Amino acid sequence: MARRYPSFFPQRLSSRVPAMAYVGGMEGDDTLTARWDTPLLAASNTNILNAQSVSSGTGTTTLSATYTGAENQAGRWGRGVRLVASGAYAQVITVIGRDYLGQVTRENITANGTTPVLGLKAFRYIDQVLWAGTAAVTIDLGFTNLLGFPHKFMSLINEVKNGALSANAGTFTAALATGTAATATNADVRGTYLPATVLPDGTNIFEVRYTADNQNLHGNRQFSG
Repeated sequence: MARRYPSFFPQRLSSRVPAMAYVGGMEGDDTLTARWDTPLLAASNTNILNAQSVSSGTGTTTLSATYTGAENQAGRWGRGVRLVASGAYAQVITVIGRDYLGQVTRENITANGTTPVLGLKAFRYIDQVLWAGTAAVTIDLGFTNLLGFPHKFMSLINEVKNGALSANAGTFTAALATGTAATATNADVRGTYLPATVLPDGTNIFEVRYTADNQNLHGNRQFSG
């Protein structure tokens, strides 16, 4: 029988369980499967901010409730973001949102002009973006193909795309180590998965079987500022 994942998480209440050691569907002591069975839309360079002017100095924008609640944008367990500017720009922007457990999550990303810079954390909801200004420059911010995990990723067992074992391995980043405090710039607390070749496009289904940290399944506390 296919595993049924929880579909409701209170948006303004953290559901994180410290030192969580068991979850339904776990095989043996530490093996879990993450399945992205709601097809994710393709990555977008501009679906959070599109040509947002930063010419007038330090600023902030609050995202709409419609946007921040769209599961087909961020996915069930969150997704990474991408920043690029229209010209010379080396300021730090701050993305403030929440993970799928409702924890406030903050990430600082240093711009590199017209070269895209990819974030490391998986956001389920994005509430605000803060920036420092530079004359005659706009910035774009959008979701990438970097996907978050529901439980703390340790090592890959296998990767399946559209029901078949993948011949094009993605990139897996292990979760932030227990005892290492989250900051505004370090790795995601539960780890991330970046598919290769077969990518989110509104139709593709992804599944990853992996070993998890059975002493800290929800990962470390998110950095909230």
